[in-house]
Amino acid sequence: MPFLRSDPGFDLVSVPTSTLHADVSSIGFSTGVMRKLVRLYMPRSLAEMLAKHDLTILSDANPFFIAEKYLTWIRDSTVDNGLGLVMVGGMESFGAPKGMPWTSLEDMLPVDIGLDITQGYYFPSFKVQPARDHRFTRSLPWRSMPFFHGMNRLTLKEGATLLLEAEGHPYPPLSYWEFGEGVSVAHAPDWTPVSGGDVMRWEFYLDYVANIAYLATGSRIPENPYLIHSLRTGFWSMRVRLTSVVDIAGFVEKFGANSYNLERKLAESRDLVASAERLYVLQEYEAARRRIAEIEMQIKELQGQAMDLKDRALLWVYVVEWSVTLGIGILAGVALWALMVRRNLYTAVGVTRLRRGEE
Repeated sequence: MPFLRSDPGFDLVSVPTSTLHADVSSIGFSTGVMRKLVRLYMPRSLAEMLAKHDLTILSDANPFFIAEKYLTWIRDSTVDNGLGLVMVGGMESFGAPKGMPWTSLEDMLPVDIGLDITQGYYFPSFKVQPARDHRFTRSLPWRSMPFFHGMNRLTLKEGATLLLEAEGHPYPPLSYWEFGEGVSVAHAPDWTPVSGGDVMRWEFYLDYVANIAYLATGSRIPENPYLIHSLRTGFWSMRVRLTSVVDIAGFVEKFGANSYNLERKLAESRDLVASAERLYVLQEYEAARRRIAEIEMQIKELQGQAMDLKDRALLWVYVVEWSVTLGIGILAGVALWALMVRRNLYTAVGVTRLRRGEE
């Protein structure tokens, strides 16, 4: 989920593991390629998994593509080493009809996968609401959250904690429990299209997904949704705007412009962004907010300088183009005058024809 990169606390590795994405020409992943991608991007060992990762998210994933050793590492990393596990609903999640059973992980989940799962994906439209007072349920303005349009048919296990309930429906949308040394989370609806399409357009969608990740990793969930949302939005905006400045610098260099000063200030801005990200990761949110405001002013100045540099570089292009066009126009005018206007200076040549009587 690339949008999670807006939160400096996340560094993602995405591994496609869905039958629905295999052998589809628009995506271009054959079954063989899918399994190759799993081998390429999954950790090489349990030790590497523990050293580089804190959380495993199985979002509409299918164990058909995942070798047994990886499933064992997911289990061991959570049960014995405290990593988080999140399973997200979908047509292939929780052993749904289009997926395969998650036999080696089922006992870890806070939900039972009963016979209801074989009846197919459940397609109601529903809103969620907090099921209890909890740091997670205090972290977002739930009334503004749009409808989900489907979820897997699951049953809450005894001892699990239900966080969100579906209005008018018996299945648990979001639950978790501690399993071994780690935390396991079950998100029954798909949080991507189709059933999560409207939710994805929610202003706080990124915050929703990020806070579930915080829950699964045992991290402290921030309770001021508006402050955290503004910070995450600010980080996303800064990256986009800095990228635009980099693109302009590369563009003007092709025309021989000197972008040294612009690149030096870009490096300074990147250092400031890194410092703001460190403050955010340390959960010093107010300090991070002030730093972001400072960076945004600097980026605004950078964008103005970049546009001025581009205008100066393109000015010479316009001058050359204008000169060439003017020169060609003058030459064409001279040629036209010589061929059409001056021809009356020359003696006209008559045409001689034989008369029929002289033939």
